[in-house]
Amino acid sequence: MTLLSVQDRLTALEQGGEQYQADRAAVQAVEARLLQQLRDIQAQLSSTTTNGNASSRHSTQEVERLRDANRALHAKLQKLDYRISHMVGHMERLYEENQQLKEQQQQQQSTS
Repeated sequence: MTLLSVQDRLTALEQGGEQYQADRAAVQAVEARLLQQLRDIQAQLSSTTTNGNASSRHSTQEVERLRDANRALHAKLQKLDYRISHMVGHMERLYEENQQLKEQQQQQQSTS
């Protein structure tokens, strides 16, 4: 990777900050929706067991279906968390590289 390509990428990141914020907001909206679905499932599980219907065949199937849905949503949430942390780490690395490049440029300009 050349110095110019790094500078071009960093410039694009600096100028595209709004896109990064928009992407982050979209991911957070999905996370919030998934958490709400998990809460709804938990509430349904609680109401099913408190109504005394837990022993019936229908409610047992419903509880199992809700548990499966809960597991699937939890897996999605974990994937999103991983992707966000990976993206943030990458952005931090690029920011640090950008700062180093700026310092190098300032040093080169001051010695010139």
